[in-house]
Amino acid sequence: FDKAVAAYGELMEKMDPEIADDKLVSKMTKVVIGFFEKQIEFNESKESQKSLMEGILSYLRSVQPSSHLPSGYLKALNIALSHDFVDQALEVLVDLQQIAVSLQSHTISPFLNETFVQRSFDKGLSMIFGKFGR
Repeated sequence: FDKAVAAYGELMEKMDPEIADDKLVSKMTKVVIGFFEKQIEFNESKESQKSLMEGILSYLRSVQPSSHLPSGYLKALNIALSHDFVDQALEVLVDLQQIAVSLQSHTISPFLNETFVQRSFDKGLSMIFGKFGR
C-alpha cells in the first residue's frame, strides 16, 4: 500500500498542477461518496440514513469543482433513489441544473463544461422518471 501511495504521489508531481488537482479531487470524491454509501447501507435508522445522505450533498456542494462532479452527483442521485429519498433526489437535480446555469456565464473549472453537466442532469431526470414514472 505504501509503495502504491508513493508511486501515485510521484505521478501526480509530474503532471500539470491543474490536472493533478482535478484527478485528486475526483478520487477524493469517489472515496467520500463510497464511504457515505457504505454508512447508509449499514445504518438501519431512516433518519440517520437521511442525515448521511445530506452529508453527501454537503460534500458535493463544498468540494472544488472537478471533472468527476457530475458523476458524483449522479452517484448521489442513485443512492437517494435506492433508499427512496425523494427530497434529496430532487435536490441533486436542482444542484446539477444550477451548475449548468452558472457554467453559461463563467468557467467554474477547466475540466467541467455545461454540455457534460446538462447531460448528467438529463440522465438524472431519466433516473427519477424510471423510478417514479412520469
